[in-house]
Amino acid sequence: MQCEEAREQLVDLMYEELPPEEAMALRRHAEACPACAQELRAIETTLGAIDAWGQLPVGEPFRPAPALQALRAARERRHFWSRWAERGGPWEVWVPALGGIAFAALSFFLLRNYVTAAGLSATTHVLLGVLSGGLWAGLCHLALRERTWAAPVCLQPTAWAVLIATFLTCVLLYLAPVTALLARPPLAWLLEGGATSKAVAYLLLGMLYAAIPYAAGGWVAGRRIRDRLLPHAVAGVCIYLLMIAPDLGVVCAPFGLGIYLSMLAGTALGGLGGALAGLSLVRWA
Repeated sequence: MQCEEAREQLVDLMYEELPPEEAMALRRHAEACPACAQELRAIETTLGAIDAWGQLPVGEPFRPAPALQALRAARERRHFWSRWAERGGPWEVWVPALGGIAFAALSFFLLRNYVTAAGLSATTHVLLGVLSGGLWAGLCHLALRERTWAAPVCLQPTAWAVLIATFLTCVLLYLAPVTALLARPPLAWLLEGGATSKAVAYLLLGMLYAAIPYAAGGWVAGRRIRDRLLPHAVAGVCIYLLMIAPDLGVVCAPFGLGIYLSMLAGTALGGLGGALAGLSLVRWA
């Protein structure tokens, strides 16, 4: 008996559908041929598993594996907002848009004294408001529902940190105006010098106004960031500079471009230090 002919009859042998003579000859061939013997054992194992499956009680419920049960329980425990965000819909457009409009109005309300002192035209105010609100709306969209795209770090928690830090920066500028801090002895002494001393003073102011809000934002939103702190901090500071640049432009409008660039540089340094501090607190907590 050839192996090809024997393998075609192995299933019939297992179901006892062969005549006794052919069954006996097939078994003798399987005992002498290792390949056919292995094929026969595989068929026996498969049929045994099928028979065992068929012996389950009809009324017994199916119990998934523990890992699948844990995954299902974790999905059910998620916050309602997370489950709603996965479905998508029109809210992806109007929620960030409303957030942008609200932030533009709130930031100009908090910085209204700076707006008055800047003496800018109404058109410039409108353009700055549109820019500020548009950036905020885009960041809201990124924070609420990050698209799948190639990025070295997940920017969703970073976006939340930037939103919190930007809002707190505007609040800090309202509660502690630049003019009040300039009256302090260290900064007042720097302002009495030349252009370099003034640039250093505003550099320190930028660091102060960015470090504290960004430390708070990084701590609140950084619970999902357990590693790669530096890429998250650098990406967050770059986004933060874009977000806060229009407001700093209003604050520094009476002082000129050099002072604005100095405060912007201080904001970058302070934001980086604050972001690293906030994320590190979460990591080592």
